[in-house]
Amino acid sequence: MNNIVLTGMPGAGKSTIGVLLAKVLGYKFIDADILIQNSQGMLLREIIAKYGDDGFLKIENDVNKGITDQHAVIATGGSAVYCTEAMEKYMAEDTVIYINLPYEEIANRLGNIKRGCHKGVKIDIEEDGRVCIYTDDQEAGNKALKMIEDIAKDIEVGKIYDGKVTRIMNFGAFVDIGGGREGLLHISKISNKRVEKVEDVLAVGDEVRVKVYEIDNQDRINLTMKDLEENKESEE
Repeated sequence: MNNIVLTGMPGAGKSTIGVLLAKVLGYKFIDADILIQNSQGMLLREIIAKYGDDGFLKIENDVNKGITDQHAVIATGGSAVYCTEAMEKYMAEDTVIYINLPYEEIANRLGNIKRGCHKGVKIDIEEDGRVCIYTDDQEAGNKALKMIEDIAKDIEVGKIYDGKVTRIMNFGAFVDIGGGREGLLHISKISNKRVEKVEDVLAVGDEVRVKVYEIDNQDRINLTMKDLEENKESEE
C-alpha cells in the first residue's frame, strides 16, 4: 500500500479523519484543497469565481494527479471524484476510501441555518449532499454561504479559529469554533501566566482567538491560547 486517499462530500470529515489516520500510521498528511489554494494564491471560492466550475476542476485535477508523495494520507476536495485523470491515478496506485456522510447528517450539521438567514434566501439540501442557495440579494446569499461553510468545514490541527465561549467549567472553557462545534480550552492553556479561576479571565459570550493543537482519538477538539499569546509577546 502506498498512499491512502480520502474522498467524499464537503463536510464529510476527510481532513479530521485524515489527520488522525496519518498520526496512527506514521504517515504524512496532505490536504489537497490547501495545495490548490497555494498553487493559485487564492481561496477556493475565489478560484471558482475567477475560472468557473470547469476551470476549477481542471486545476483540481492537475494538482491531485501531480502529488508524488509516498506513505501519505491525502484528503481530497469534495469535487475530486469528478477529476478523471487524478482519480484514475489514485485508483491505480493508492488505496481510495470514500467517506459517506448520510443526507440526515448533512441536514443535522446545517441545523437551524435557515432560521438564521435573510428572509429572501432559500436553501435546499439535495439527497446527494449538495447544498443549493437561491436568492436575489447577493449580500444575504454571501451571509448564507459563510454560515454553511462554517458548519461544513473540517477542523484542522494547527489552524487558528475565532470562537465564542459557550460554557465555563472548573477545569476550563468550551469554545464554539464554528458550526456549533466546540473545543475544550483547558485552564492550563488559557495563558502563559497562572490562572487561578477560569472566571477571572473568561466569561460566557466572550469572543476569543484559539488554536487547535490536538484532536484526540475520540475526535475531541483541544484548544490553546498560549501559543498565540507567545507570538503576540514576541512581536511586541
